[in-house]
Amino acid sequence: MRDQSGRGLLITGTPSLSVNAICHTTEDLESHSHPFQLPVQDFVVFNGDAKQQGVGGDNS
Repeated sequence: MRDQSGRGLLITGTPSLSVNAICHTTEDLESHSHPFQLPVQDFVVFNGDAKQQGVGGDNS
C-alpha cells in the first residue's frame, strides 16, 4: 500500500496473512445500515490480523 508520493507499507506473514484496507472505520460500518449512508472519508483504514484461526475448531 503506497501513498501518492510513493511512501508505503509492506507487511508479510508466515505462512499467510489476513488484511483489508477500506475507506471507512469500524464505527462507520457498525452504525449504518446501508452503504449509501456511509460518510465520505479522506483516509484509508488498514486492518491486519495478528492471529488467524480456521472456522470450526482450534486445530483447523
